[in-house]
Amino acid sequence: MAVGEAAVLAQGFSALDQAAFLNRIGVRPEAFLRDFASWDAFGVALLQRYFLAYDLWQESTLTRGQGTMRERLLAYFHAWYDVYAGGKESLDVKLSGEAGKLSEAMLKALSEGMNQIIRRLSDTVRRGQMEGSLPCMLSAEPFAQMLYGLWLGSSQLSRVQQSAHVLEIVLAQTDALLSRDDTL
Repeated sequence: MAVGEAAVLAQGFSALDQAAFLNRIGVRPEAFLRDFASWDAFGVALLQRYFLAYDLWQESTLTRGQGTMRERLLAYFHAWYDVYAGGKESLDVKLSGEAGKLSEAMLKALSEGMNQIIRRLSDTVRRGQMEGSLPCMLSAEPFAQMLYGLWLGSSQLSRVQQSAHVLEIVLAQTDALLSRDDTL
């Protein structure tokens, strides 16, 4: 699965040649089909594995991390920035750019994983409002959806432009949006 994730990150799921991939990792098609009913089932399993690991990381950063909820959110988005500024990608961003080419099952897995990310961000915003580190004027779930969408789109733009500049802008704007100043 880790090899599959690396291959998808390098080439994209829709561009990955199934036969060549299986040959490269030394797996016969019959053996592959014993574990996965189809290539799309493999893609769904990749996404589920990715989002499970991502959720564990997100939990450690946002739920069990140090500092206020605002500080935890900023640490989370700094980590996101570091990934893309370092020239790496994540599976959710990579495959969201291929949404028109993915099967319904893969789109469902992608959507469910993204919704889990947004729920955790939303919970963090609510907890930050309760502790007083985030503005109360924010409606937690729409705000979390906006932040995730902003970072998702900016990550894709950063990749296309081959520059972290847009992410630097988004990081500064995220800091401002998370300001305790309720007059923004």
